[in-house]
Amino acid sequence: MTTLADALTLAPRQLFIGGARRPAADGSTYSTLDPATGDPLAELASTTPTDALAALDAAAGAFPAWSDTTGEHRAHILGRALGLLRERAEAIAALLARDAGVTPGWAKAEVAAAAEAVRRAAEAARHMRANVGGRHRAGPWRQAAHALTTPAPGGDGAAADHAPNRGPGRARPPWDRGGEPPGPDVWRARRAPRPLGPTLIVLPNEEPLAVAARGVAGALAAGCSAVLKPAALAPLAPMAFAQVMIDAGLPRGVLNVIPCVNAPSVVEPVLGDPRLRKLVYAGDLATAQGLAELAAGGLPSIAWEIAGPAPFIVAEGADPDVAVAAAVAAATRCNGQAATAAHRVYAHRSLAQEIGDGLAAAFSALTVGDAAAGKAEIGPLLGPAVRDRALAWVEAATGGGARLLTGGGAPAGPGFFIQPTVLWDAAPPAGPTEAEPPGPVVGIVPFDGIDDAVTWANVSPHGVAAYVVAGEPGGAERIGARLSRGVVVVDAGRLPRLLGGRHDVRAFLRPQITVLPA
Repeated sequence: MTTLADALTLAPRQLFIGGARRPAADGSTYSTLDPATGDPLAELASTTPTDALAALDAAAGAFPAWSDTTGEHRAHILGRALGLLRERAEAIAALLARDAGVTPGWAKAEVAAAAEAVRRAAEAARHMRANVGGRHRAGPWRQAAHALTTPAPGGDGAAADHAPNRGPGRARPPWDRGGEPPGPDVWRARRAPRPLGPTLIVLPNEEPLAVAARGVAGALAAGCSAVLKPAALAPLAPMAFAQVMIDAGLPRGVLNVIPCVNAPSVVEPVLGDPRLRKLVYAGDLATAQGLAELAAGGLPSIAWEIAGPAPFIVAEGADPDVAVAAAVAAATRCNGQAATAAHRVYAHRSLAQEIGDGLAAAFSALTVGDAAAGKAEIGPLLGPAVRDRALAWVEAATGGGARLLTGGGAPAGPGFFIQPTVLWDAAPPAGPTEAEPPGPVVGIVPFDGIDDAVTWANVSPHGVAAYVVAGEPGGAERIGARLSRGVVVVDAGRLPRLLGGRHDVRAFLRPQITVLPA
């Protein structure tokens, strides 16, 4: 069985820039904390802006050679990384469980999702190829033919002599009528995917390993070099993942790792540098807005995954037992800190009291403690500031008229815990920027008409998932179609981890069309 001491050896404590370990430029460090005890877990070098620019220098220097490798070569390295990740899966899961305070089962599932993301990225790299089109006639006569629209006599809009499928009023070019084009130019087009360039990947504190795997594996498969900024509160598993990629044989400078606490100030010079061609960020709206401002000067391509509310709707006629079980699962994902965790349950008034009582009973029965040790169902939040934010949300809700059905406080003792909390008659969101509470906190919001529930659920355009439980067949799908979320889960609170593959790799590519002589 892997011990924590063994697992900690998989996560290097220094920066990794240009193929070498090094301390921060000013020698500064910071400590990550065990969220179950509040004790220091690991001391890491703390990146400075100078270090961040050095990492971009290394990535920019490595990009030309790495982008020139074949997809098969990149797939081979990713395949080796997949093998190493599977060998170290138990230790990395133990590291993630302790660093993020999640259960061993959650940590193992996240490692498995990371491995699957690497596998799919390798497969996508292996199948990358250019598409060569057929012959095309070129020259001014072709441009003129495309612009030609000759209405038919009589003004009815029908062309007197037009080719099928060209549309009304679109005349045939001369060669379609048996004539020869007045020029010798004939060409063919070759459409090939090209990597965007050096990429900065900024990780969230929640589900950091899965996001790291999708971002890093996707960028490398596409032929991009990368700078990885691990999450401040849960950096160790992503750093162990980066070590896996490095041990698989990546050339110097292709992947660089810069842990730090204050991400905006550290990465500011990188985001304004025109050599950076891609920014990947998953996390809260406020940080995303700050990063977007900083990136405006360099104008990199940006891939956002903005965390937002994950509304849970219980429609009239729904089965209360199904709704309660699904809501418990949705609200406690990653100790209630996942981007897909539900914190407001919009329940039809005919069911709201029963749903509230059922949730209160289920939450009261949840055990709270050291989830990483397998001793509890609900573990700690990621830090004292996160716990305080959750408690402040509960206090604001009760101050606004909500009534506590269970929980509402922090248990005595060490660690960053909060009691699983259910509030009755919580207010709907006040605006699109209102933050949801981190942690196992749920507010019951009764509604009379489904239009009200949909309106409240869509107050914020940001967010990944929504949940719907309905009684009539097809009812949940109809409600889900009205919600502004990319994923709608029906009659359940658990959703499969959404994996990338070719879609994730394409985010790091740009199309290039080369015109060749026939």
